[in-house]
Amino acid sequence: MTVSLVIGAAGGVGLEVTRGLLKRGNTVIATVLNDAEEKMLHTEAPGVTAVHHVNLGNADDTLKAVQGIAAGLKVLNDVAVCAAISPLGPTEYTTVELLRRTIEINTISQVALGQAVLPKLRESKGRLLYITSMSGKLGLPFIGAYTASKHALEGIVDTWRQEVSPSGVKIILVEPGGIKTPMVKAQLEQVAEMIATLTPETDALYGNLYRGFQRAATEAYNGDGSTPAQVAAVVIEGLTAETPQTRYIAGDDAKQLLGARHNMSDLDFDAVLSKFFGV
Repeated sequence: MTVSLVIGAAGGVGLEVTRGLLKRGNTVIATVLNDAEEKMLHTEAPGVTAVHHVNLGNADDTLKAVQGIAAGLKVLNDVAVCAAISPLGPTEYTTVELLRRTIEINTISQVALGQAVLPKLRESKGRLLYITSMSGKLGLPFIGAYTASKHALEGIVDTWRQEVSPSGVKIILVEPGGIKTPMVKAQLEQVAEMIATLTPETDALYGNLYRGFQRAATEAYNGDGSTPAQVAAVVIEGLTAETPQTRYIAGDDAKQLLGARHNMSDLDFDAVLSKFFGV
């Protein structure tokens, strides 16, 4: 029996990963943020063996909590990390506190939980998979803190993969583009409220950026963005393929933008994004 741990199992992608692993007959251990998420998970993904509350807001606490989860398992074959936050706004107005919190959740705590499960994964020669983002490879306006955290996660996971490979553990990255998740829907509501309350000064400096992001995000959510199930299918491929890739790009938008970024200068790519966001 394959034993899987899904971090952030109540999110859009995390829920679909959990469902997909259950359909394969895996024993699934899940983490969520609170009671409401736990109740939802039991309703939407019946069959989960155990649900633990883990808040990634403090990396030290995350390390201890996930160490406790791992210690209670006889075997652990794979771990899928599906949790993240994505604050919005121009970098100039992103507070240091918010930047620090984003990197704590999206990078440092994710390294901490990886440290917590590696001994078990080494025993099983298992897999540790992180969902990052196309933003881990290119900079996108209006999500600077998120982009910074994903760049950092990509960098340390690349290093980590090389370090643990001799022990048989495989560390894998999945880089999605836009995803039609409840988090993105909430972001659209948030940015609409932000636009409605712009000061004249901020509107003059960044109003076009706010509206450009709103337009681009709306088009992705209603159009060519990936569904959570589509991204989850890529995650499950990474967890189950006989010879997994070190990284997977998930979604046509991610493939197009990452391909363009690879073949363009900084200024040429900036010009493409300027047209895309309407700024």
